[in-house]
Amino acid sequence: MEILPDTHIMLVVAVVFFATMFFLNKYVFEPVISLMDKREQKINEDLKSVSNDDVELAKLEEEAQMILKNAKAEAYAIVEAEVAHAKEVAQAKIEKTTFENKEKFDSFLIRLYAHREEMKSELREHLKEARPAILAKMKNL
Repeated sequence: MEILPDTHIMLVVAVVFFATMFFLNKYVFEPVISLMDKREQKINEDLKSVSNDDVELAKLEEEAQMILKNAKAEAYAIVEAEVAHAKEVAQAKIEKTTFENKEKFDSFLIRLYAHREEMKSELREHLKEARPAILAKMKNL
């Protein structure tokens, strides 16, 4: 038994093969390749987006650091201003109290000097009255 190639069958097999390849190419290979190309494009876009996001993140971090630095400087300035204001208020109170106390002291000295002569005269009178008693006690010693 000898197997000889039949040209009709070979022609039919060739037509079926090319038709199968055509349909596989059209309905399987092209969509799969298209899907893979789209996926690769999406991955590349995502990588670019990530690199852009990294740059944007660095800019935002720098901006946040600048805002924090400015906020700290502003807070320090506010604290310094409040401390200076508190010092001024305290100094004003000290000066006011010192002035009031000086006025009171001066008033006291004026009254003391006014009563000085009166006290001297009262003391002299008491000494005059007490002198004989003091002399008598000294003689008894």
